[in-house]
Amino acid sequence: LLLVARVGLWRLRQTLRDVDEADRDQHPLLKVSPLSPLFGDYKPPVAPWYDVADMGRRLVLTCVTVMLTDQASFFIVSLTAAIFAVVAHTEVRPLRDEGLNALVTVEQWLILLVLLVLLLRDTNMFHSGN
Repeated sequence: LLLVARVGLWRLRQTLRDVDEADRDQHPLLKVSPLSPLFGDYKPPVAPWYDVADMGRRLVLTCVTVMLTDQASFFIVSLTAAIFAVVAHTEVRPLRDEGLNALVTVEQWLILLVLLVLLLRDTNMFHSGN
């Protein structure tokens, strides 16, 4: 699914770059594209790739970590994906709506915070010393 979405967006990349952002909703090719939910809310430079990368991050955090058998691998993979997502979103700010960019940045930080709390919990830090 990721590969199909990536190939479809790759074919639309030049059109996404050439069309003015204000006219993008009226472009005949982009308006009827079945991939429009994947690029509709993103700025033109990142529209061909950002949503596919975000889907990959979600798959890593949900599916890949389920297949890992030991906790060390789980934490390494999940923390790496979460840190990469925070940095990528903060630097790229891919969404057209700045308020939504801020909300998604908070979401990325919360995911990282949850993983750090899980890591601290794993060290038995929350148990009393009795």
